[in-house]
Amino acid sequence: MSVDFTTAFNGSITDARDAPILTLLTKTHKKKSTWCILKLVGERKYEVINHGLSQVVVDLARHSCACRQWDIRRISCKHACATIGQRHGDHFQYVVYCYKKEAYMKAYNPIFHPMTSQDLWLKSNLPPLLPPKDHKQLGRPRKKRIPSAGEAERFKLNGTKLQRHHTEIKCSICKQEGHNKRKYPNREELMSK
Repeated sequence: MSVDFTTAFNGSITDARDAPILTLLTKTHKKKSTWCILKLVGERKYEVINHGLSQVVVDLARHSCACRQWDIRRISCKHACATIGQRHGDHFQYVVYCYKKEAYMKAYNPIFHPMTSQDLWLKSNLPPLLPPKDHKQLGRPRKKRIPSAGEAERFKLNGTKLQRHHTEIKCSICKQEGHNKRKYPNREELMSK
């Protein structure tokens, strides 16, 4: 992440930086929602046109948006913030209960009893738990590696050797392409010397 992007982002959330995460999200979505154009299409349905000319439908009764961010995260997206702001509603009423402070306090309300260290635990007469024993597979171990999915078509029908694709053979004697040392055209002269 570049420094310029980080400073620009931190500058855009200065008023909400010290707020809880839910307040921070709704304040940043409210800022983004100023670029949205709203049109009422039903009792609690809105057609929202973003400044990028993308068009979504927000249904406040069902707490859903066509961009699917509100459906997945269950926190209102920028389109939903624009529609809630148009109706002068409270943004926190449209957040699911599990994100609210009351749910957090209720989840951590029971007392978690501390545990003693392991040397003070009660001893049992059962044998200690051990990892499973090593099991050697039957048969001869595989020597040939298994080719990956992209390599499979490069193998010949018998599957043991790679085919030579797009490689030219060079002669080790004359350094020319098209033949090798065994097919060297002047091989008889070379053998007679």
